[in-house]
This record gives sequence, structure tokens and C-alpha cells, in this order.
Amino acid sequence: MMWRKITAMIDLRRFETLISLKNSVALIIIGLLLVVGANQAYAQQPKTLKIISYNVYDCFQGSEQIKALFADWTGQQKPDVIAFQEIKNYTEDSFNAFATQLGFPYSALQREKGHSVAFMSRFPITEVQKITKGMQHGYMSAKILNYRMVVVHLAPFTWQQRNREMDSLINYLHKFKKEQVLVMGDFNNMSPADSTVYGPEKIRMMEDTEKKVERIRNLRDGHIDYVPMQKILSQDFVDTWRIFHNTYEKSAPSQVKSHNNFTRIDYILVNKEMQKRCLDAYMIKDTATNRISDHYPQVLILRN
Repeated sequence: MMWRKITAMIDLRRFETLISLKNSVALIIIGLLLVVGANQAYAQQPKTLKIISYNVYDCFQGSEQIKALFADWTGQQKPDVIAFQEIKNYTEDSFNAFATQLGFPYSALQREKGHSVAFMSRFPITEVQKITKGMQHGYMSAKILNYRMVVVHLAPFTWQQRNREMDSLINYLHKFKKEQVLVMGDFNNMSPADSTVYGPEKIRMMEDTEKKVERIRNLRDGHIDYVPMQKILSQDFVDTWRIFHNTYEKSAPSQVKSHNNFTRIDYILVNKEMQKRCLDAYMIKDTATNRISDHYPQVLILRN
């Protein structure tokens, strides 16, 4: 009887040792897998990042033909991230299906009714926050790679509403002061950096528009209101177009519109943390973009 007890104790210890060894091996394997996974993730990080911000004019003008043209154009441009303005008539599921069709496995839609801002990305989109309260269109922020990206569409019709919305946006951005931040979209506001371009002829065109359309009141006491853009630029944000270009170039209208009420109201801004990563910024003006929208797309190339 005693011999059986001793044998049982020895077998139990062998079993415990075997289990301990198996656990150790399992932990080593898990550790190796984590290291390999981290290395693969690092290897998949792009050296540069191509970001496009695009107001697609009433969601490709409601035309399947224009949407197909945009799909072909996007395939040629090969952006990593697209920040949209004026997306509409999509649900989150149908917009995700559209993104997948274009080769973007990740997407985010701000709203399903009215004009929405949106993201498509080749990389995961996390920490999505959607702001619509008190906004005509609004804005949405998300984390993509190591960047906080915010897509914006500010009020188009009155300088008062646009100023209120810019105040909302600036207050929101305060929480991300320690992050690498990009703010992009259709701000519907001209920049003080371009003020010398907008002379009496521009004022006259804006006055004519206000006479024709009662709801449009963008002149402030007969002058262009640069205050919203001045506000955000004074918060240590930089207009990436101006980093690389000393000359003026309109962002609207394209050849989709017959008028020449020229303006630059589309921007990709970065905080000063990000400025050193900017490699290039430009607009794309080609046969396709002269048909897709009344705005030209803005492009930023980042060193990742």
C-alpha cells in the first residue's frame, strides 16, 4: 500500500512538471507570435501617406456615371485615406460596401441623412467621434495610424453660422493638443493669406450672389470675413498648401460650374507637431476632377 502511494506521488510530480513545461513552451510561442506580429505590423507601416480631402458635390451629383468616373480616378491616384464632404444617401453598411469596392477595407460615415462627412482608409479607423449638434453639416474625427484626423464641412450660407461652427471646432480640438492632428475639408471660408487676391471684383461677385439668393449672407459689413480661418490658424495650425506654394490657386469652382466666382476654401491643416512630416501639398486639376465636382481635391503627402 505504501509503495502505491509513493508511486502515485511520483507520477503526480511528473505530471505537474510536464504541465509546467507545456505552459512555459506555450508562453514562449505566444511571445514569439507577438514579436512576429509586431514586426509584421511595423513592416506594413507605409513610409509615406497620401491623403485626399474632397468635396464631391452633392455626392457625385447623384450620377452613377460620375461615381464610376470617381472610382476609376481613385484607382489611379491610390490614396491611403480619403476625407469626404457632401456624401449622402448612404447607410454605414452601404458606404462600407462602396469603400470596399474602391479598395478601402475601412470606412466611417458621420450621418445617414443629409450631407455627411466621411472617411475611407487602407488602415484601421478607431476612436471615431461624430459632431452634428448645432452644425449645418458638422465634423468627424478618428484615429488612423498615429494621427488624429478631423474632416470638416462648415456652414456655407452665413458668416455668423460659420463663425459659431469654427468656435465649436476649435474648442473640440483643444483635447488633442498632444496628438499629431490633421484638420481637412471644405471650410467655406477664405484665408487671410489670400486677401490680396480678393479685390473689388470678388466683392462685386459676392454681392451679386447675395442679391439673387436671400439665404446667402457671406459678406460681413460689405467685406470678406476672414475671421474663422484666422481663428484656427492662430491656434498653431498650418495651411499645408502655403507650406509649398507662395502663389494663389482657386479650389473652386471647377468646370462643372459656369460662373467664375473663384475661391480657395478647401484646406488640409496640420498642427505644428505635424509640419515636419509634410512632404508635399497640391490640388489635382485634370479632366476627371473637372467633371466629378465643383471643388478640386486637396492632397497632402506625409512622411510616416
